[in-house]
Amino acid sequence: MPYFWINKSLTFIRPLLTDSVLFGADVCKVQKNELSLTLNSSKKMKKSLLLAVFTVFAVAAMAQQLPAATVNKNEVQLDVAVFAWDNTAHDFGKIKQGTPVTHEFKFTNTGKTPLVITNVQASCGCTTPDWSKQPVMPGGQGFIKATYNAASTGGFNKTVTVTANIETGFVQLTIKGEVLVTEVGK
Repeated sequence: MPYFWINKSLTFIRPLLTDSVLFGADVCKVQKNELSLTLNSSKKMKKSLLLAVFTVFAVAAMAQQLPAATVNKNEVQLDVAVFAWDNTAHDFGKIKQGTPVTHEFKFTNTGKTPLVITNVQASCGCTTPDWSKQPVMPGGQGFIKATYNAASTGGFNKTVTVTANIETGFVQLTIKGEVLVTEVGK
């Protein structure tokens, strides 16, 4: 069994050391200002086993991290739907206050799988969206309608975010215009 020697410079702690306090040692002897300890072999085995288990888990955790692969976008055929828009922005121009205006954005699914629109969200409460609720088959057409409530005067620039099963996950449509003051009595 190995012995660990503590030289006489640590003799001030000698009275505090017992075989039950220091590392669970089997033997704790003090001879001529030297302290010798004999460790219990089962405790050494437990420490060695714990170190081995920790090492295995550390290696396994590091093995899970794969290096990032470089993929050329042109080399990969993705089975996702693809929007082909007639246009993604519309300018209403000058409109009268209090008169709601609507634009219908039309698209074609040019992908290989059905296009499913999961959500359409306007950037504010003044714009109300409507859309094709059923999946749009490859080659099929669909729509997104954006209705702007022209309650406030001045210029506006609003977005409508369309979430679908496309490569980027979403696309933004834009409507803009200027709301003119309605004269009283007209």
